[in-house]
Amino acid sequence: MEDLAYMDMALELAREAALDGEVPVGCVIVRGDEIVGRGRNRREKDKSALAHAEIEAIGQACRTLGGWRLWECTLYVTLEPCPMCAGAIINARIPRVVYGASDAKCGACGSVCDLFSMNFNHHPQVEKGLMEEECTQLLTDFFEKLRIELRTRPKWKRPEREGRVAKCNTPLKICRDKTVPAYFIPIIRERGSKTAPFTLSPPGDSAVPLHINAFCNSSVCLLHIGHD
Repeated sequence: MEDLAYMDMALELAREAALDGEVPVGCVIVRGDEIVGRGRNRREKDKSALAHAEIEAIGQACRTLGGWRLWECTLYVTLEPCPMCAGAIINARIPRVVYGASDAKCGACGSVCDLFSMNFNHHPQVEKGLMEEECTQLLTDFFEKLRIELRTRPKWKRPEREGRVAKCNTPLKICRDKTVPAYFIPIIRERGSKTAPFTLSPPGDSAVPLHINAFCNSSVCLLHIGHD
């Protein structure tokens, strides 16, 4: 089979990723006429920054061939490899890399940097631009659709802040000794501050004056609350 046929297979994997809500990137690894590894982007589904198409394909190829050296293989991928994937290609000793679309923001094969030309112990041959138009169009269509969907989603709003006031959602009960149990309440503190002067507004009785002693670490204060 020719390079075009293998890149077309990588594109098909990229389309599968797009249908799954992932950025459409697909990859195949070939030794001779045998496909030994396939992969597609799965970052959102797997909740992993490592779930790139090239990483998945390299892992499968290593298992198929029974070793980590892929020195007889060619890697075809629809998008220029990022630094992580370019590093994996170097470590796997893959001698030839063919990619479609360039990545101006994260490409590590010439667009942002060129890891393969640096002083590492392996220098893969790179061929870029194979089926570039198809690879680029797939990415463009995906992100245009995503932008439309994002416009219709409810926007996240930062919780309202009333100066330096911390509010407790648990009703406060004043005991006979005019103290209340301690509560753990997350608060926002000034950088470098060991204590955080603030007031507590008890639900339904904001006029009741309270004394508050705060014992804080980096994110949480243990409050001892006393009534006047």
